[in-house]
This record gives sequence, structure tokens and C-alpha cells, in this order.
Amino acid sequence: MKIGMLSKFMPEKDGIAIYSEELSSELGKLCNVIRIGDVNSKSADYRLNFRSFQLKSHLQKIIEKENLDVLHVQYIAAYFGKHTLNLNLLEALSQKIPVVCTMHEVHYGYEEYGFFRKKVLAFLEKEIVAKADAVIAHTPEQKKFLSEKYRAKNVECIYQGLKLIANKRKKGSNVLFFGIISRKKGLELLVNAMKLLPECRLRIVGSFVDKKHEKKIGRMVKNAPNISFRSGWVSNDEREKYLKEADVLALPYLQAPYQSAVLHNAVSVGIPVVVTKTGSLHEIAERFRFGEIVEKNPKAIARGIRKVIKNYQSYRKGLTAYRKEANWKAVAQKHADVYEKLAAGKKPSNERT
Repeated sequence: MKIGMLSKFMPEKDGIAIYSEELSSELGKLCNVIRIGDVNSKSADYRLNFRSFQLKSHLQKIIEKENLDVLHVQYIAAYFGKHTLNLNLLEALSQKIPVVCTMHEVHYGYEEYGFFRKKVLAFLEKEIVAKADAVIAHTPEQKKFLSEKYRAKNVECIYQGLKLIANKRKKGSNVLFFGIISRKKGLELLVNAMKLLPECRLRIVGSFVDKKHEKKIGRMVKNAPNISFRSGWVSNDEREKYLKEADVLALPYLQAPYQSAVLHNAVSVGIPVVVTKTGSLHEIAERFRFGEIVEKNPKAIARGIRKVIKNYQSYRKGLTAYRKEANWKAVAQKHADVYEKLAAGKKPSNERT
């Protein structure tokens, strides 16, 4: 079977690029994967302008040339352009072969969204669910939301994949905040929480979206005795090093319509998490009980971190269970099952959770 994967790929400094590299690599053991990246995806077999209104015709040419059986789109609205309102992608979903679309963002529970933005996002979700032959969501709650809201029977839940690294033992009270840092990730809440946790040490590692925000955080942590700050893009090897040195991962996000790659990085090395209750961010940690789910304020975050450190071993069972369900080998096989059903002219069962 031959699959076309439409996504950003490395060396793009992007979480979905890393995700797609790892998924494609594992899928390559089960089927032939043709990587269709954006203009900066040097590791891709083909490179396209995702924001072009010629996207459909470009994809058709690749499908015919490579004789693809299934096209798989890794979807985030921003990839396909604000100015096009993603209409180029919606048109491109109509192909002669089955099309799978992974919804890396599922938008619900955001009262702070403006009226126009909520309408546009809801329209795009509805159209993608209607046009794609199969839709993949990363949590059972996301699947339920999409299935019920849009009366869809083509939605599958496949957990976001993770690499298995030998479990580590607790070394101390080391807290890690890691990743691409935007204002929506609530880092200020965590910095203030650390004032209540003098016995803990926080390491902040990541690249900032906004330079003004970076300067603000720099001023906040300048005289904090238990906080260290490392700004900039981090390689995969550095990421693994920081995770292995940490005891707890903190995600104090204000908004998160997605499953976090950083959260999955933590599970990869076997460390529990403290996650704010926002969007779908907390759903897997809550379902498998490998962390504490807290409200979006410094006191709640501090309590969650202290509870995790005090009851560290109680999260081991949940970490082990999710590692078994969501490792890349298991995730790739579930994708291959969807592809095979579609290629055989069948719809996915819609029963898997």
C-alpha cells in the first residue's frame, strides 16, 4: 500500500513536523509513505505551497505519478492560510482516492474566542469532517465531540504517538517547562507558582513566539533563586536530556485545542505531569491518571506540583498503560488499519476508543 502524507516535515521547527517524521518512519515498516511537505520541508519527497489555490491540482499530479492508494492530511488551520480561509484545502480534499484528515486541533469550550473566529473554525471542522473519508482525533473526548456535533460516523480515535525511552526514577523536585512558548501557554502562572515552591527548581527551555514576551519572562525570573531560563530552539537530543533530568513536567496553558507533543515527550521518558484544565490538553492525563489536572492559577499549579512530588509512584501505572497504548508501533498499526479499510472501499468501524 502506498500512502501520501501531507504535512510539514523537518527541518521545520514545528511540533507537527516532528510528529509526521516519527509517524512516517514507523509507518514505513508497514507500507510505502510518500512525504508531501511545505516549501521548507527539506526531508519531504515533494514540496508544495500549502496556501496555494492550486493545491488540489498539485496533489492530483503527485497521486497519479506515485499511484497512491490513500492521501493523509495532517491538519492545523494555520498551515493553509488565513487569507484563503482554508478553502484551498477544502477543495483539495476531493480526490479520486480516499482522504484521511488528522485534526490536530479540535475547538471546544472557548468562550473567549471572538464570534467570527468561532464561526470560521466551526465551519472548517464541519466541512473537513464531511469531506474526508476518515477523520482522526487524538482523544476519545475529541472523537465524541466531532461525531456528535457533526453527526459523523467517520471519526476515529488514535492516540498521539510517543517514543519509548527507559523509565526513570525520581531524582528530586525538578520541574520542567518546555516547548515553543506563546502567551497562551501561561508561563507567568508557573513562574508565580514557583514562589510558593521554594523546595523545587524550575527549568524553562524553549523558543518564544513573541520577543516582548520573552523579555517579560526574563525580567520575571531574573532574581528567582529556583528558576533557570534557556531560550532558543532545542534539538531532539537536547530535549531528551532535559526531560531525563526532570521529575515533573508542567503545562500551565491558558488555551490548548490540541494534544501536546511536549506532554507526550514526558510520557516517553516516564515522568508525570501537572496540566491545566483547558481544551483537550488534560484529557489523556486525566483518563490514564499519570498526572494532576489543575485550575489556571498559581496556587492550584503549586498544589498540583507538590502533590505529584509527594505521591510520585502513584502515577507509574497510568504512565505504563498509556505507553503501551500510544507507542509509535501501536499507533502506526492503527493508522495502517484505517488505510486498509479505506483502500478496500470500507469506512472505518468508528468503534475504536
